[in-house]
Amino acid sequence: MNARLKAWGVAAMVLVLTLTAGVFGFDKAWAGMQRGRIQFLSQLLGEDARPVMRQFMIGRMKGHLELAEKLNLTPEQKEQIGRIIARHRQAVAPVIAEVIEKKEALSDLIWAETADEDAIRRASADLAGAVEKAAVVMAGLFQEGKTVLTPEQQAIYKAFRDSQKESSASLLGKLRQPPANP
Repeated sequence: MNARLKAWGVAAMVLVLTLTAGVFGFDKAWAGMQRGRIQFLSQLLGEDARPVMRQFMIGRMKGHLELAEKLNLTPEQKEQIGRIIARHRQAVAPVIAEVIEKKEALSDLIWAETADEDAIRRASADLAGAVEKAAVVMAGLFQEGKTVLTPEQQAIYKAFRDSQKESSASLLGKLRQPPANP
């Protein structure tokens, strides 16, 4: 599996978990995971990466809250979206559970006493497969959910996504810079 495919797999996993965190009530656990990730990445990339990562993660969470407010969904829209989520819950929950299980299995191999590269590669491929399934299921949910939004609300959502992409590009640019204190 090439590096680009692995990067897309990780990005898709983060996207799926972020999008489902609030829907399925994982938001507090997700926030705790992000704090751990910030600490780990700051150790790996240098202490100057910590504020960049923290700002990025907080910005993402804050952005989702602001988006909900800006969309100004009507009670009817909220009800329709609730029904869509309820219809998809049985399809979404198992694929998200599989992503989490595969991620944990990979994490166990990474943190094992000795590194088994072949096992890590297999677990990475398993995780990528689980992320692929979850992305397809989530795409169906989001496509159906979009139909509830007015054209104006869809434009607000598109602007939100564009802003997230800019934020990600900015973070990547900062992370690619050599650390100030190696």
